Amino acid sequence: MGKVDNIELKPQEKIVREIRRFPFVHFGTYCGATLLMLIPFFFLFPLMKLHTWGVALGVVVFCAGAYIFLRTFYLWYHNVFVITTDRIIDFDQRGFFERVVSQSSWEKIQDISVHIHGASQTFFHYGDVNIKTAWGSVDLCVPSIFRPNNMQRLMLETQENFLKTYERRS
Repeated sequence: MGKVDNIELKPQEKIVREIRRFPFVHFGTYCGATLLMLIPFFFLFPLMKLHTWGVALGVVVFCAGAYIFLRTFYLWYHNVFVITTDRIIDFDQRGFFERVVSQSSWEKIQDISVHIHGASQTFFHYGDVNIKTAWGSVDLCVPSIFRPNNMQRLMLETQENFLKTYERRS
């Protein structure tokens, strides 16, 4: 499990699982970024004939590819959904400087559903997990995760365990 920063756990609370998007979702972006980084090397001699402008163009294209690659990885790594023994926490990184954190206790969760649509999601076994919460609070979605049925089962088991211990405390 990777380290999730900015999370304060209660004394008895433990992290059960960290969930990130299925990496295949970003395959096209990674291929495009890699292609942009390789283009200047394939056209090295024609770019060199243009002297300073050619070298500058090659550097700009390479840097654009590197930026797209690193930004995609950064957003993938920092968009994480954390299941703990007491609650669920959704870290939604929307850019380098914008992050939204949503959380809900297990007692407020009414429904956990799985949505698999399309041939690629069926073939590669990934999909969305939608979480409906009580009292009109925030509904959460964990998009494009690998084996969403297993995650749904894990969440339901964790919720059941929480509710058993919650009833004993009351």
